[in-house]
Amino acid sequence: MKKLILISALLFCLTSYSQGREVVWITKAFDNKIWLSVDGITTHGDQLRIMIPSEDCSIGNTRTTFLTVTKHPDVLDIKDQVVSARFRDMDIKVKIDYVIHQNLINGDFAFVNMGWNKLEEIKRFFEGYDRVTLELLDDDLFKPSDYLDISENTWAINGLNTNLDQAIVECEALK
Repeated sequence: MKKLILISALLFCLTSYSQGREVVWITKAFDNKIWLSVDGITTHGDQLRIMIPSEDCSIGNTRTTFLTVTKHPDVLDIKDQVVSARFRDMDIKVKIDYVIHQNLINGDFAFVNMGWNKLEEIKRFFEGYDRVTLELLDDDLFKPSDYLDISENTWAINGLNTNLDQAIVECEALK
Protein backbone atom coordinates (compact mmCIF):
# COMPACT_ATOMS: atom_id res chain seq x y z
CA MET A 1 0.00 0.00 0.00
CA LYS A 2 2.83 2.40 0.88
CA LYS A 3 4.40 1.64 -2.50
CA LEU A 4 1.14 2.49 -4.31
CA ILE A 5 0.85 5.76 -2.38
CA LEU A 6 4.46 6.63 -3.23
CA ILE A 7 3.93 5.80 -6.91
CA SER A 8 0.78 7.91 -7.07
CA ALA A 9 2.44 10.82 -5.30
CA LEU A 10 5.46 10.64 -7.61
CA LEU A 11 3.29 10.54 -10.70
CA PHE A 12 1.36 13.54 -9.44
CA CYS A 13 4.56 15.48 -8.86
CA LEU A 14 6.34 14.41 -12.04
CA THR A 15 3.66 15.07 -14.62
CA SER A 16 4.14 17.97 -16.94
CA TYR A 17 1.63 20.66 -17.71
CA SER A 18 -0.49 21.57 -20.69
CA GLN A 19 -0.15 24.96 -22.28
CA GLY A 20 -3.31 26.95 -22.84
CA ARG A 21 -6.20 24.80 -23.95
CA GLU A 22 -4.05 22.26 -25.79
CA VAL A 23 -4.74 18.69 -24.67
CA VAL A 24 -1.51 17.02 -23.61
CA TRP A 25 -1.56 13.32 -22.73
CA ILE A 26 1.47 12.18 -20.76
CA THR A 27 2.66 8.57 -20.88
CA LYS A 28 5.07 7.30 -18.22
CA ALA A 29 6.47 3.86 -17.51
CA PHE A 30 6.87 3.24 -13.79
CA ASP A 31 7.06 0.05 -11.73
CA ASN A 32 6.13 -2.26 -14.65
CA LYS A 33 3.06 -0.18 -15.42
CA ILE A 34 2.20 2.42 -18.01
CA TRP A 35 0.45 5.53 -16.71
CA LEU A 36 -1.45 7.63 -19.24
CA SER A 37 -2.72 10.95 -17.87
CA VAL A 38 -4.23 14.28 -18.80
CA ASP A 39 -4.57 17.33 -16.55
CA GLY A 40 -7.94 18.43 -15.28
CA ILE A 41 -9.63 21.59 -16.47
CA THR A 42 -11.33 22.46 -13.17
CA THR A 43 -8.33 21.47 -11.05
CA HIS A 44 -5.18 21.24 -13.16
CA GLY A 45 -3.26 18.76 -10.99
CA ASP A 46 -6.19 16.39 -10.57
CA GLN A 47 -5.47 14.27 -13.59
CA LEU A 48 -7.53 11.61 -15.28
CA ARG A 49 -5.23 8.58 -15.33
CA ILE A 50 -5.35 5.17 -16.92
CA MET A 51 -2.92 2.65 -15.44
CA ILE A 52 -2.01 -0.32 -17.65
CA PRO A 53 -0.19 -3.23 -15.95
CA SER A 54 2.52 -4.96 -17.98
CA GLU A 55 1.04 -8.35 -16.97
CA ASP A 56 -1.99 -7.61 -19.20
CA CYS A 57 -1.62 -4.72 -21.64
CA SER A 58 -5.25 -5.01 -22.73
CA ILE A 59 -6.80 -3.67 -19.49
CA GLY A 60 -6.66 -0.37 -17.66
CA ASN A 61 -7.60 1.09 -14.30
CA THR A 62 -9.13 4.57 -14.58
CA ARG A 63 -8.29 6.82 -11.64
CA THR A 64 -8.18 10.44 -10.58
CA THR A 65 -7.56 12.59 -7.53
CA PHE A 66 -9.49 15.32 -5.80
CA LEU A 67 -7.49 17.96 -3.96
CA THR A 68 -9.12 19.40 -0.88
CA VAL A 69 -8.02 22.12 1.50
CA THR A 70 -11.08 21.90 3.76
CA LYS A 71 -8.97 20.59 6.65
CA HIS A 72 -11.78 18.27 7.73
CA PRO A 73 -10.41 16.46 10.82
CA ASP A 74 -11.58 13.05 9.54
CA VAL A 75 -10.65 13.39 5.86
CA LEU A 76 -8.04 10.61 6.07
CA ASP A 77 -10.80 8.28 7.30
CA ILE A 78 -12.73 8.35 4.02
CA LYS A 79 -10.35 5.68 2.71
CA ASP A 80 -12.27 2.77 1.10
CA GLN A 81 -15.46 4.85 0.90
CA VAL A 82 -17.75 3.99 -2.02
CA VAL A 83 -19.13 7.19 -3.52
CA SER A 84 -22.05 7.90 -5.84
CA ALA A 85 -20.89 9.80 -8.90
CA ARG A 86 -21.92 11.04 -12.30
CA PHE A 87 -19.47 10.43 -15.13
CA ARG A 88 -20.20 11.27 -18.72
CA ASP A 89 -23.82 11.83 -17.65
CA MET A 90 -24.07 8.30 -16.23
CA ASP A 91 -24.67 7.44 -12.56
CA ILE A 92 -21.84 5.23 -11.32
CA LYS A 93 -20.06 4.23 -8.10
CA VAL A 94 -16.39 5.02 -7.48
CA LYS A 95 -14.14 4.18 -4.55
CA ILE A 96 -11.78 6.42 -2.62
CA ASP A 97 -8.78 4.11 -2.34
CA TYR A 98 -6.86 6.33 0.05
CA VAL A 99 -6.20 9.92 1.09
CA ILE A 100 -2.77 11.45 1.63
CA HIS A 101 -1.82 14.75 3.19
CA GLN A 102 0.59 17.04 1.33
CA ASN A 103 2.36 19.46 3.67
CA LEU A 104 3.77 21.48 0.77
CA ILE A 105 0.31 22.68 -0.24
CA ASN A 106 -1.33 22.08 3.13
CA GLY A 107 -4.02 19.98 1.51
CA ASP A 108 -5.17 16.41 1.06
CA PHE A 109 -5.54 14.29 -2.05
CA ALA A 110 -8.35 11.75 -2.26
CA PHE A 111 -7.33 9.04 -4.75
CA VAL A 112 -10.43 7.86 -6.59
CA ASN A 113 -10.64 4.49 -8.33
CA MET A 114 -13.14 4.45 -11.19
CA GLY A 115 -12.66 0.79 -12.06
CA TRP A 116 -10.95 -1.66 -14.39
CA ASN A 117 -11.96 -2.11 -18.02
CA LYS A 118 -10.63 -3.51 -21.26
CA LEU A 119 -8.82 -0.74 -23.14
CA GLU A 120 -11.04 -1.28 -26.19
CA GLU A 121 -14.08 -0.68 -23.95
CA ILE A 122 -12.47 2.51 -22.62
CA LYS A 123 -11.97 3.71 -26.19
CA ARG A 124 -15.60 3.02 -27.08
CA PHE A 125 -16.86 4.62 -23.86
CA PHE A 126 -15.15 7.94 -24.64
CA GLU A 127 -15.70 7.87 -28.41
CA GLY A 128 -17.34 11.03 -29.70
CA TYR A 129 -16.58 13.07 -26.57
CA ASP A 130 -14.16 16.00 -26.39
CA ARG A 131 -14.59 16.43 -22.63
CA VAL A 132 -15.85 14.37 -19.73
CA THR A 133 -16.84 15.39 -16.22
CA LEU A 134 -16.77 13.37 -13.01
CA GLU A 135 -18.95 14.71 -10.21
CA LEU A 136 -18.96 13.09 -6.77
CA LEU A 137 -22.52 13.15 -5.43
CA ASP A 138 -23.91 13.38 -1.92
CA ASP A 139 -26.32 10.60 -1.02
CA ASP A 140 -27.83 9.09 2.14
CA LEU A 141 -24.77 6.91 2.77
CA PHE A 142 -21.95 9.39 2.22
CA LYS A 143 -21.59 13.12 1.57
CA PRO A 144 -18.31 13.88 -0.20
CA SER A 145 -19.13 17.60 0.05
CA ASP A 146 -18.46 17.33 3.79
CA TYR A 147 -14.82 16.44 3.06
CA LEU A 148 -13.99 17.85 -0.37
CA ASP A 149 -14.28 21.50 -1.30
CA ILE A 150 -14.26 20.67 -5.03
CA SER A 151 -16.16 17.52 -5.93
CA GLU A 152 -16.17 17.85 -9.72
CA ASN A 153 -13.56 17.91 -12.45
CA THR A 154 -13.59 17.98 -16.23
CA TRP A 155 -10.94 16.65 -18.60
CA ALA A 156 -10.40 17.26 -22.30
CA ILE A 157 -9.89 13.83 -23.80
CA ASN A 158 -9.06 14.60 -27.43
CA GLY A 159 -6.43 12.16 -28.67
CA LEU A 160 -7.16 9.50 -26.05
CA ASN A 161 -7.40 6.59 -28.51
CA THR A 162 -4.13 7.43 -30.26
CA ASN A 163 -2.38 7.80 -26.92
CA LEU A 164 -3.89 4.54 -25.62
CA ASP A 165 -2.59 2.74 -28.71
CA GLN A 166 0.90 4.13 -28.05
CA ALA A 167 0.64 3.22 -24.35
CA ILE A 168 -0.18 -0.39 -25.33
CA VAL A 169 2.99 -0.50 -27.47
CA GLU A 170 5.02 0.85 -24.54
CA CYS A 171 3.36 -1.64 -22.19
CA GLU A 172 4.24 -4.58 -24.45
CA ALA A 173 7.87 -3.38 -24.47
CA LEU A 174 7.94 -3.75 -20.64
CA LYS A 175 7.38 -7.51 -20.89
